[in-house]
Amino acid sequence: MRTRVPWSLTFLSLLQALVPSMTINIDLEMIPIIPRNVSQFFGYKVLQFERNKMTRIIVGAPGGRNENGRLYECDFSSQSCEPLNLNETLDSQTAHLGLTLVTDHVTSRLITCGPGIPRECDKTTYFSGVCYVLKRYQESPRKLLTGYQECVKRNVDMVFLFDGSGSMSSDQFNGILGFMTNVMEGLQNSSVKFAAVQFSKNVNTEFSFKDYQLLKDPRKLLSNVTQMKSLTYTFKGIQHVMNNSFTEKEGARNDATQIMIIITDGDASDGTIVYNPNPVDVAESRGIVRYIIGVGNNFDSKNVTAYLARFASHPVEKHVKVLSFEKLKSFFSELQEKIFSIEGTGSSFHLEMSSSGFSADLSPNITVLGAVGINDWAGGLIEIQNDFSQETLININDSVTETMKNAYLGYSVKLLRYGEQIFYAAGAPRYQHLGKVIIYEVNHSSPSNTNWMDRQHIMGEQIGSYFGAELCALDVDRDEETDVLLIGEPLYYGDRRGGRVHVCLFNGDNITCRSFLRGKIGHPFARFGAAIADLADLNGDGLMDVAIGAPLESEERGTVYIFNGKASGIHQEFSQRIVGSHGIKFFGQSIHGIMDLTGDKLTDLVVGALGKVLVLRSRPIMNVSACLEFEPPELLLQNFECQGTTGSRSNFGTNLTLCFNTSKVTSAFQDLLVANLSYSLELDSGRMRSRVIFESQQRTIMDHLEVSEGRQCVHRRILLPNCIEDYVTPIKVSLNFSLQDLSNEGPTPVLDLSSNAISSAEIPFEKNCGEDGVCETDLRIVFHSSGDKNMVLREAATVSPKLELENNGEDSYRTVLWFEFPQGLSFRKASVEKTTGKTIVNCVEMLKLEGEEKENSSKVFCNISHPIFRRNIKALLHLMFDVLTNSSWEDFLDMRAWVKSDNEKKETLKDNTANWEIPILYPINIIAKELEDSTQYVNFSTKEQEFKLVKHSYEVQNLLVKSPCPLLTVNIKVPVTFPKGLVWNVTDITTVPKVPCRLLLDGEREISQADPIKNNSGKILIFQCSMEDIYKAQFHFSGDLFIQNKNEDSSTSSFKFHSALWISFNTSKYISLYSIDFTQAQAVTQVDLFEPENFLYIIIGSSAGGLVLVLLIGIALYKCGFFKRSYKDKMELTEDQELQNPMEEEEEEQKKDSHQPLNKPEVSE
Repeated sequence: MRTRVPWSLTFLSLLQALVPSMTINIDLEMIPIIPRNVSQFFGYKVLQFERNKMTRIIVGAPGGRNENGRLYECDFSSQSCEPLNLNETLDSQTAHLGLTLVTDHVTSRLITCGPGIPRECDKTTYFSGVCYVLKRYQESPRKLLTGYQECVKRNVDMVFLFDGSGSMSSDQFNGILGFMTNVMEGLQNSSVKFAAVQFSKNVNTEFSFKDYQLLKDPRKLLSNVTQMKSLTYTFKGIQHVMNNSFTEKEGARNDATQIMIIITDGDASDGTIVYNPNPVDVAESRGIVRYIIGVGNNFDSKNVTAYLARFASHPVEKHVKVLSFEKLKSFFSELQEKIFSIEGTGSSFHLEMSSSGFSADLSPNITVLGAVGINDWAGGLIEIQNDFSQETLININDSVTETMKNAYLGYSVKLLRYGEQIFYAAGAPRYQHLGKVIIYEVNHSSPSNTNWMDRQHIMGEQIGSYFGAELCALDVDRDEETDVLLIGEPLYYGDRRGGRVHVCLFNGDNITCRSFLRGKIGHPFARFGAAIADLADLNGDGLMDVAIGAPLESEERGTVYIFNGKASGIHQEFSQRIVGSHGIKFFGQSIHGIMDLTGDKLTDLVVGALGKVLVLRSRPIMNVSACLEFEPPELLLQNFECQGTTGSRSNFGTNLTLCFNTSKVTSAFQDLLVANLSYSLELDSGRMRSRVIFESQQRTIMDHLEVSEGRQCVHRRILLPNCIEDYVTPIKVSLNFSLQDLSNEGPTPVLDLSSNAISSAEIPFEKNCGEDGVCETDLRIVFHSSGDKNMVLREAATVSPKLELENNGEDSYRTVLWFEFPQGLSFRKASVEKTTGKTIVNCVEMLKLEGEEKENSSKVFCNISHPIFRRNIKALLHLMFDVLTNSSWEDFLDMRAWVKSDNEKKETLKDNTANWEIPILYPINIIAKELEDSTQYVNFSTKEQEFKLVKHSYEVQNLLVKSPCPLLTVNIKVPVTFPKGLVWNVTDITTVPKVPCRLLLDGEREISQADPIKNNSGKILIFQCSMEDIYKAQFHFSGDLFIQNKNEDSSTSSFKFHSALWISFNTSKYISLYSIDFTQAQAVTQVDLFEPENFLYIIIGSSAGGLVLVLLIGIALYKCGFFKRSYKDKMELTEDQELQNPMEEEEEEQKKDSHQPLNKPEVSE
């Protein structure tokens, strides 16, 4: 029974809820703000700020070389900028002003800082910072000097007391002079003054403090020093320094710290001399700091430190040093550190290089500044109360300061909120070259006192990636609690992309970083994450969004990426990528977007570039859902039975209704939304040829429609042919639509990405599946017995299985029949031999792709009456395969078939497979024949005993050498007894080549039942020979043939006897190509028996007759004169003449003979 199911496909808000809300509503038209006569770094920092009830763009412009840094206030409507009046006289010390620019939306305050304010302190440059705080209605900004280190220094008078004894070489002595030169040059810009005294047996002042004050050139002061080369009077030298060097007369200062550096290469020669008072005691009482440096190889004893300690100040371990001459120069840095600590500056700085204001964060309660130069650039934070009454330094504990050196803590700082808890994240991008972010929890014990606790450290992973260089705290759902901390890593490299941003979820107890935001592949130097800004809701979903800058992307033009917020954080895929236009450089180095600049109630973006600021407007977002409906909802099968040409068209069709439902997503936009919607419809999309068309005779139509909020519909007619091949697959109707710009002046809406702009619907065909509307088929296959019974491996051979296919259920959809067979078969064709209904079979052998693993089998794929194999049809399929004889074959051919469809249940699959097995036969051509040397005829006398040799010979040959050589059994039957008592004495058989043969016993003769030749004699012998791996052989047997018993019947007779040869083989594996007659042969011998006759009388009569005949001949000769004398004389005379003249005689004789008549008539008488 046919059922009709109403069909409609509507894309409604249910689907929209499943798709993440994304947006691309930033207008790509960039509105530039380029004032004149500004620093090239104008745009380094930008932000939107409401000042005096007007939305303004505040731009930081740090100065370049010999330029002042400034702050500018820009008006978007007039695209003009004016320097912001800070009520200060700006000079070169404010070159970095505008490097930091931060606002607080709650208190409507703004802070800008210049972290690199230089100032001189006793020829040493200190760097601190200056900041200015502006309020919304406050005309005059508040100036803050933060991280300020007072210039406090101590005077130091230092005397070098150096050994000039003869125990050291000139090179070693010059090494001491070089060491002193390095120390003095390294401390030239300090408050240290120097004098030098050489001691040996005598003591000499080389130059005094006064001399140094007049000529601060260590090399010239020491240029005339000569080595004394005598004994080592150390105590005398110390006494000389006490009495002559540390005096006002020689230039010593009363307020200076006095230091004596003693350099010696051995024991004191005057150690036994009594000095009263002792020079060392005098130095100790006067507070002179004494360092002693023992150089050379004369201090090898274990008590060397104890010996030198009597000259040095305490603690001894800090004032005694033993070195070789080679290592003396390397001691300079250590000594310089000791001098700095005495001077009051130290080589490690505390606040001197603070560079405070490198980063900043404003909150209603406190202001926090980053000071990257604190403690040898370890960095730290400076907390300032909002009343500016107290400044507190926050830095790392002393125990870890060494590992934090050059970490730049405070490079970035951000406030985090979780309930009533306050946290701060501070970036240290150079920590251990990997970077680190430290999370502090801040407890306010009182309005003027806070307690900072180190809670968590988040480590970077890649060296030099500048992890933590930029931070952004994001309150996604705007509940005044931080949900996500974004950590920039702009110098990270991986996957051909430069820079990344860590997405770290914050729950108040811990921060977990599990995902990243990345830019586009192919920009390894983009510095993605150099700027990160939280944005007001752009796409109307009520969640905050994020903009990330990659200022060096696209050949330094720069790029800004927009990432939309979601309930659990941030979408990892960017929704929009905005590339700086040509002529712009470093677009995206700073970003801000929290306010409306154009008056349309939509958030606009301000983006800084090199020397300019660009404004990007937001556009309203429109959501469009599409609905496709058809009438009738399904196509009836009766309209598709082929009654004419496939290409002919009829008036039958269906009606399509397309409706668009539009709504506004950005609710802040209050104006009427109107858009030009372009759409296209394609019929039977995804197919090369369409089965249906529109009334315009095209499969695709493109049109446009002006839409506004609400519902708009269009109607189309679809025509269908009266004959199509595929009436199972639904007809797919694809829809694609987009919004086009209108020519009006208002903002053009953009399509919400959650709208299904590319969608499709299907028009189904009617199913002939009974009342339940569900087709359940039941297929059965079995190989038919009428197929080939075996397969012969010969040239041009074929094999033809037959398969019975039956559908015992309802219509079968996309019925597919598979055959799997050995690779030695090649599929030729398939046909339907007989069927009870319309059945079409199309088969193709599956090809193996290049590189695909080879199997031992091949497959044939057959479509059966696609798309529908009707119910209750039985068909006999005939398949034909070519046989490849050069393949490797087993004893049997195995073929497997299985059938399946789209709508058969598992319960009925048991009869969906079938197997076919037939034996494989190898062709052979066995020829057996008699050889010519076989005995053809013999005869015997019945009266005499005779033995005659009789021989029979055969030849067996296999002419098909390509097949495996079979095992042939050669059966030879030999008769041995014949009638008349005749016996053939055959005892063995001879073969060439040698073939094993044996004589069958009487009980074994039954195995020779295949004997094709019946014998007419009595007793026979049967030999059986085995031919294996031999293609040609000869068989010879012979023996005497004789009459065994003479008393038997001796009558004459004639008969023939024959031997026989026939061949047997394994017929389950081999088959003879020709008649069975070729596999058998016989040799025939004719035998005659006769009785001999008596010839005595014939001999006697013949002898008598012969004698009479001789007598008669003699008489006749006599009568003819044959025996007369004259003839004898004539003969003698002739001989004599021949002796005298043979030649003449011969001539005469010839003449005589020629004239004398013949005597024949006489003889005849």
